[in-house]
Amino acid sequence: MSILSPRLFLLAFLFPGNFLPAAELQWQPETGYRWAELSTPHSPLPTQQRPGFTVLSPAQTGLTFTNRLDEHAIAVNRVLANGSGLATGDIFHDGLPAIFFCGLNGHCALYKNLGGYKFSDITAASGIVTSNLICRGAVFADINGDGWPDLLVSASGNGVLVFTNRHDGTFADISASAGLLSPYGAGTLALADVDGNGTLDLYVANYRKESVRDRADLQLNSINGKLSIPPALRDRLTLIPIPLTLSHQDIHRLTPLLQEALPAILAWAIQGAMLWLIQGLSEPDQVTSANASFRHLEDDLSPFLESACTLDPARFIRANELYQAYHLWSRAHHYRYLTPTAFGRLLQARLTFYRTRTSLGRFYHGLSLTLSLDQLAAQLKPFLSSSSPPSTIPSP
Repeated sequence: MSILSPRLFLLAFLFPGNFLPAAELQWQPETGYRWAELSTPHSPLPTQQRPGFTVLSPAQTGLTFTNRLDEHAIAVNRVLANGSGLATGDIFHDGLPAIFFCGLNGHCALYKNLGGYKFSDITAASGIVTSNLICRGAVFADINGDGWPDLLVSASGNGVLVFTNRHDGTFADISASAGLLSPYGAGTLALADVDGNGTLDLYVANYRKESVRDRADLQLNSINGKLSIPPALRDRLTLIPIPLTLSHQDIHRLTPLLQEALPAILAWAIQGAMLWLIQGLSEPDQVTSANASFRHLEDDLSPFLESACTLDPARFIRANELYQAYHLWSRAHHYRYLTPTAFGRLLQARLTFYRTRTSLGRFYHGLSLTLSLDQLAAQLKPFLSSSSPPSTIPSP
């Protein structure tokens, strides 16, 4: 499989009519691959000029598309700085590939190839509407098998848009029924008949819609006096302990304290840079230790077990009662909660706990609630939103 840069792809496929028919390739077999020498056609350029590519201005070609992205937009969402791509396809069946440019500001563009290195912007009449969307990637492919290239566009936060070719240079938007819309940061697209049934399958490479570093406010959880990263941010943040504690009354002292510590901070940064040059980049022992501690707190069960349960090999509790307590606790602390089946599997995977089934029901052994279920519900009631789902849970 070859991978070409967008620029090379554009230059290699825009002007197929200008290349001379190539002689039959003489393939040389090797272990696991084969190769052949390529002959370069004589250049039509004057002999005093070097063969290669010639730069054509937008005024000459009509390709005036500009992907505009200002510094403010990047500051709000630095993921946009990753850029976006384009796609080429013979959408008119005239042997001249059209070009579709993805726009990061909701303004994509489709250009018809007029031949002779001339293009015309036909976006307005094409039926392709991407207003207010961040479009990252695109591909022309015949997804319905009618012999005409259709268009798929990845849109960050919206999944994949699908436009089918009407055979006249216009497209029908079938995104709503195609089943590819999603809240993910869709990016690169690849198609192939993976299962060999004659239809194209689609692989979508998703990325984040935004960078957590651009968020002005991050809400952390506090469990037993220890900070914990919310589940949605667990793979995006690392907590690093700093030996400085300020009360709410002393928060105004933070700026002068940092100013006082500035020389030490600068020296620490320089020392770290020197160590990086000598030793390379590795995670400090302090951070490794802290991460292990935070991961323990941030799994799906540890916070609940440590704050609401008593762990003792001699104790046991009804499975349904334990799950109802876990469900209440998760809602009160704004944690995502597991299904009863997932909860039971994860609990038993810890080896410390096991489940039995008797004529009286199912029980978990090795733990019990610190408070009764009614007491726990009363304690958590002030933290439960009135819009939260009811606490009646099926038996795990």
